[in-house]
Amino acid sequence: MKVLITGGYGFIGSHVAERFEKEGYQVFIIDNMLSGKAENVECKHKHYRFDVEDKRCEDIFRNNNFDVVLHLAAQINASKSLKNPYVDTKTNILGLVNMLELSSKYKVKRFIFASSAEVYGNNENLPLKEDEECNPVSPYGISKYVGEQYCKKWSEIYNLDTVCFRFSNVYGPRQGLFAEGGVISIYMEKLMNNNEIKLYGDGKQTRDFIYVSDLVEAVYRAAESDISGIYNLSTNTRRSLNDLIEILKGYHKVKGIIRRDDKKGDIKHSCLDNSKVKNALDWVPTNSFEDGIEKTFKWYKDNYENQEIMIKKKDSKKDWKHLKKVLPYIENVILFLVIFSLTKLFKMDFSLNTVDLKLVYIVIMGLVYGTNQSIIAVILSVCLFTYESFSTGMDSFSMMLDTSFVLKISIYLLVGLIVGYMIDKYSRQGDSNKVFISAIEEKYNFLQEVYNETYISKSLLENQVVNSEDSFGKIYGIIKELDSLEPQFIYKGAIDVLERILNTDEISIYSIDKSAKFLRLIVKSNKESLIAKKTIELDYFMEAKEQLLQGNIFINKKLNPELPMLIAPIVDTNKKTIALIMLHGVEFDRLTLYFQNLFVVVSRLINTAVLNAYLYESAINDERYVQDTIFLKKEFFENILSIKTKSMKESKSEFAMLKIENSNRDYKSLSEVVMRCIREADFAGIWTDDNIYLILSNASNSDALIVSNRLKDQGVEFSQIIEEVLYV
Repeated sequence: MKVLITGGYGFIGSHVAERFEKEGYQVFIIDNMLSGKAENVECKHKHYRFDVEDKRCEDIFRNNNFDVVLHLAAQINASKSLKNPYVDTKTNILGLVNMLELSSKYKVKRFIFASSAEVYGNNENLPLKEDEECNPVSPYGISKYVGEQYCKKWSEIYNLDTVCFRFSNVYGPRQGLFAEGGVISIYMEKLMNNNEIKLYGDGKQTRDFIYVSDLVEAVYRAAESDISGIYNLSTNTRRSLNDLIEILKGYHKVKGIIRRDDKKGDIKHSCLDNSKVKNALDWVPTNSFEDGIEKTFKWYKDNYENQEIMIKKKDSKKDWKHLKKVLPYIENVILFLVIFSLTKLFKMDFSLNTVDLKLVYIVIMGLVYGTNQSIIAVILSVCLFTYESFSTGMDSFSMMLDTSFVLKISIYLLVGLIVGYMIDKYSRQGDSNKVFISAIEEKYNFLQEVYNETYISKSLLENQVVNSEDSFGKIYGIIKELDSLEPQFIYKGAIDVLERILNTDEISIYSIDKSAKFLRLIVKSNKESLIAKKTIELDYFMEAKEQLLQGNIFINKKLNPELPMLIAPIVDTNKKTIALIMLHGVEFDRLTLYFQNLFVVVSRLINTAVLNAYLYESAINDERYVQDTIFLKKEFFENILSIKTKSMKESKSEFAMLKIENSNRDYKSLSEVVMRCIREADFAGIWTDDNIYLILSNASNSDALIVSNRLKDQGVEFSQIIEEVLYV
């Protein structure tokens, strides 16, 4: 499932993104970053940085089959909408229409629009129901009301499922930091900065405050339901600003309150009836106003230091921007003072007075900064030249009649204008080229992202098609690998099947002893870095033990590094767990429901094959073993030995062998002794020279010495330890 959230880096959008990601959605965000912050969203997502009315949005819809679109992007400040209604309309109307158009064109299943209680205006029929008259008093409220009508018409004309939520006053963590905030976030920022609170009006105006997590829960439920139409999303309670200030006083000292006149366009009282959404979504707000304020204040307190650092950085950037604007004028004045000093110096030394420094000064300023600074340089140079002329005894009338004076001033002016104009022209052309190149680069980067996403999707689909076409071959391959009536052969083949199907090399299979206390390694993947202990106490897997003994798969959801990522039990006909298939490691991004299901399906195939083999083994028990003993007959022992040998050559397991001299004992008595000295996973049988041999599974020579000592204590003679494959 894919969800597109516009304004996903904002206060509400970031919480919505995290909620949907937790539920398994692929999250895509469109946000121009004017008020949102990337740090708000810590979950996995894909971000596109442009406006919701941008034409590039279509490329996003074209390459992603979105199931749900949540349109939260908006200009949300009612006061700002009064000052600049054009910007409000551009974002809130044109952006919405673009999203609706693309949603209907590319078959989005559900479109959710964030409206506002502002649509009701100063309606005093509290609590306000959805069918109350709408009379918005600000351009922001008008744009939201118009947005609802667009959603309604798109639903009627294009059969697009639309849901419009009229949010009451939302508050909670992340609101107001470096962006537009509600009254609660504004007051909390004042408290953190030890500033006085500005209270507009008498403070008796009431609002219907809703905590952000309650709102997000309702939005998610709406996305999962089949409701449509307009719904109030609120707590259906009224709290005044005076109440808010009193609660805040319990958490932080209020320096003072500055009372101001009512804001133009503000609503006196607001309270929304939420019974419709309660019944439709089986939803109720779970956070009281006091609890929500406590959580919000705690978040502000924890994040205040980071906020101060960011503010200082922003202030330093602003200072540098101001300095950059003033710097050309400062440099101009400094250079003029230098020219003035040099002119005085050259007048004293006539041998150096060969260059018009004022002309050089004009050219330098024109070349470096263009017309603005060159004109200033011209004015200063003319003033300096006039001063010099006065110094020689000329009066104003004489200067006006002196052709050389007028000609020099004309030259200054002409040079300043020409040089400044040329530099401005090249600068404009350069800026135009930079803008063009930047636009091309931005478009290229965007297309590259789209291409990469398309390529990944194409590769996945190609892989699915290839696997689909070859599915019969894959199924045959699995069955062929597991086509045996010898459990040891099946365990060895199971490793190959799991590695190939799951594309991993970190698999191991353990048997469980009859006491259900110990696990014995049967076989593992051929990977040097995979450390699989030969014997493990089942209690070591205490977190998984109960599930596994009940025959259920275990998923390491807590990502405990001491435990395998997935464990599947192998059960017998009595539903008793007799072995475990363990997947020790896999890339995090592959841990999907599909991967889990694939592991379960293959594990069940292995379980079925092992079970059939054990049933067959039990059926031919008399043919398989020497009567009344645990000794395998020659052909069966050789079969086990060949499987163990092949497995050891592939570094999937190891074994050791012991040769027992049985000349002085009958098979039955010797069997009883041997059975007490070896483990359930070990094998004993007759081989080529009619002597008894022991195969000690996953045992080294040092492990074999332990068994030989046990035999010696029982009076059983043995000739030597046969080293792994050398004597086989």
